[in-house]
Amino acid sequence: MIEKENPDISISRQTELLGISRSSVYHQSTDNPKDIPIMNAVDEKNGSGSNLSQKEAQYQQGNEAHKKYPYLLKDLIIKRPNHVWGTHITYIRLKCGFIYLTVIIDWFSRYILSWKLSVTMETGFCIDALNLALNINLPEFHNSDQGVQFTDKDYVGILEENNISISMDGRGRCMDNIFTERFWRSLKYENIYLN
Repeated sequence: MIEKENPDISISRQTELLGISRSSVYHQSTDNPKDIPIMNAVDEKNGSGSNLSQKEAQYQQGNEAHKKYPYLLKDLIIKRPNHVWGTHITYIRLKCGFIYLTVIIDWFSRYILSWKLSVTMETGFCIDALNLALNINLPEFHNSDQGVQFTDKDYVGILEENNISISMDGRGRCMDNIFTERFWRSLKYENIYLN
């Protein structure tokens, strides 16, 4: 329903009128038959599936209009629970396609505070996971990649309203979010692939 080339109504205004997230304009269905072999090959090659598929890499690049934040955690000694929370998205291959999983993890305890599944990579399921975690406690720092879900004004707005320092991984630096990456590997090897 979005007319990207409409000279009279901006994309932002069209999404507002339709009541959808601006980031959803970039969403492409995972039902595209061209994407499935690529995602399957990445999943099989990597085993852990923690590396990004081609489709995830497109989302991780983010939206140039969204504000990016610096990585604040270099040399930080994490001393207590709720000092730093991290988040990320991974995909899980099913016979019928893919689902996307996001978690909020406490970096000190490695405790999963919340998680949500979605059939699309729109921002809503990430916001739901964040709100569930914030019902438990508040972190000092929140770390994510620069993907459109985590740079979305609604997501960032929740962090700012709660005075949480926002840290974002450097582009292409998966080690900046190593605790979440390690969780994906454990989850997939110890549960998903076995079952």
